[in-house]
Amino acid sequence: MLGNIATNFKLKLINMKTQVPFLMTTVMVTASLLFSSSCKKEMQNDEGTQPVQSQIENKRKTLSLTNISVDWNNWTNSVNYNVAMATADFGDINAFTQAEQSRTLISLSRLRVTLLKNVTNDAGGVITYSNIPDHSGYEINYKVKFHSAFDFKKAAVIGWGLGIGDGADGVADGEGGSFRIMYDKDANGNFYFKPVVYYADQPGSLGDDFGKRYPAVGSSLVGSVYYDVKMVFKANTKMNTNGRAELYINNVQVLNIPIRWTKDHTKRKANKLLFENYRTGTGSASTQDANIWYDDFTLANFNFTYPATWCDNLYTLANLYDPVSSTNYHLTTIDHSVNFDLKTAYAQTNQGETGTNFARRVDCCVAFNASMGQSYQPPGITIPTGHQVINGVSVQDSITRRYTLGIKSGNQLLAYPAYGTMAAILSDGANNAISAFTPLIENGQPVSQAILSTVGNYTRDTDPRQVIAQYANGDLLIFSCGGRGYGGVGMTADDVIRILSALNVEFAFMLDGGGSVTTVLNGERITPLIDGSGTEERARPNWLYIENQ
Repeated sequence: MLGNIATNFKLKLINMKTQVPFLMTTVMVTASLLFSSSCKKEMQNDEGTQPVQSQIENKRKTLSLTNISVDWNNWTNSVNYNVAMATADFGDINAFTQAEQSRTLISLSRLRVTLLKNVTNDAGGVITYSNIPDHSGYEINYKVKFHSAFDFKKAAVIGWGLGIGDGADGVADGEGGSFRIMYDKDANGNFYFKPVVYYADQPGSLGDDFGKRYPAVGSSLVGSVYYDVKMVFKANTKMNTNGRAELYINNVQVLNIPIRWTKDHTKRKANKLLFENYRTGTGSASTQDANIWYDDFTLANFNFTYPATWCDNLYTLANLYDPVSSTNYHLTTIDHSVNFDLKTAYAQTNQGETGTNFARRVDCCVAFNASMGQSYQPPGITIPTGHQVINGVSVQDSITRRYTLGIKSGNQLLAYPAYGTMAAILSDGANNAISAFTPLIENGQPVSQAILSTVGNYTRDTDPRQVIAQYANGDLLIFSCGGRGYGGVGMTADDVIRILSALNVEFAFMLDGGGSVTTVLNGERITPLIDGSGTEERARPNWLYIENQ
């Protein structure tokens, strides 16, 4: 039944992406032209009554796009609500077709929407949206009433809601969501309101109702009664589940939950005001037209303060510049006193996985690239080199000339020598291990030149570098630098050793570098893109990470 909800919303979002949002000056001109020409006939009722131009102008003078209040009192009764009028009220309107306008009416100084008989979805209702300023907090209030003889039949999406980021189409990638309501029919034949929420962690492909409803089991919605609807949206930050979804009907709390709307911090805010009224699902079509009235709509934004999350408390980030190498670098310090486990994991496929995708899939507070890929693999295939241990289990045992980074209990880091055996790694108690380049610092001292000379590009090239290090107190440090013109020239191994020695780290190990350098903190990539002239994120075979808690 609910499949049509996703389908209809998806179709509308396609329109959203292809239409250019109105500038306010453009809206004013467009509204004036629509009013004076093509919309004139639509706005007439049987007596030929029309709203006057001054009504539209007065609406524009008082409109605030982030704090909208509409009661429809100033519009002439018995005329269709059209694009010009909706634009004057809401500042913007999109995908409001002539057919949909014909299903609306100013009735007793309220907005009336008609759901047509014998059809479902947008063919028999109204599905529009308005662009609103991106904001992390919005509250919607309105009143809704069904006709005294309203044929509820089965289910319908009704009223206003919000689109977040890329909307419902962005849920699969963690880049969008939506918050709406609908009515539905229970097993006892009673009708009730419920939330319809699309968000990053939803359990299926359809909007989640969280098992919430109004009124309670045993009661039913009725006609001729106004229901007060209040919806509160609060965006989450980064990869945190610190957003909020709240729904109240007649001052009764229906839903109030923490939520992660998106996993992309840049797309976490609400940016669309949705207005959707349509019957949905098999058995929802009615044999009669049915009217819904709306009144006293308000949209208001609000600001708030987020308390620090577990992930926020785990690490600190410093962005620095090294004048010797002319290169920018990041230092991510991870507090050993916060309870966490540094782990390693394979990419989802043997084509590899980008750091952004990996961090979202595994729900990482911190993620960064690990091993190099094996040489001489078929195009598009990336498999890590050498020894690989995941959660105490050997998942790849390949003798290698590279050194292996081991992670023991308590996140203790150490290096195993080139050409070492898996048996030695496991017997030493390493819970996780990956083969990469070489250690740079051990026991607080730079390693020998004999070790450094095993990697040709250490002294020959200046490159982007990725290093994991550890202080004597157990704090971890992720060193990530730019290079190849993206974030600077790049560094040699000696440059890295110079900087880390000055920080008095006890241990440091060189991971894969170049275009592979990737550090993702709480869902945000902090390292520059290198590949594709700075436009592409490289897929890697495995990752080091700390899971969000």
